[in-house]
Amino acid sequence: MSIQQIQQKMEKLKMNHTLPLISQLFEEATKQKSSALDFFDKLLSLEVEAREESRIAGSLKVSGLPKGMHLDNFDFLFQPSADKSKIDHLATCEFIRRHENILFFGPPDPDT
Repeated sequence: MSIQQIQQKMEKLKMNHTLPLISQLFEEATKQKSSALDFFDKLLSLEVEAREESRIAGSLKVSGLPKGMHLDNFDFLFQPSADKSKIDHLATCEFIRRHENILFFGPPDPDT
């Protein structure tokens, strides 16, 4: 089987993120004498990571949220009723792993 045949199969599987990297990844794996499992793990991990990044970027674009808004740069002085330690704890998403819900009460804008 050739790299071109593998690339054709990757196209059919829509592995668009790692498709252009397959030759380079194969060369690296050959030089490092990686096992087939290690090679495929790296290939698939890169594809999954890239898809997740694309999914997040697409979701952010659709959301209409302003660019660059993260918890790191949230102005807690502007919204003093927001408890930074609680927000930081929620950002760990531990409540998701414990299958718990969270509720936020109050107006989103302090002027309302």
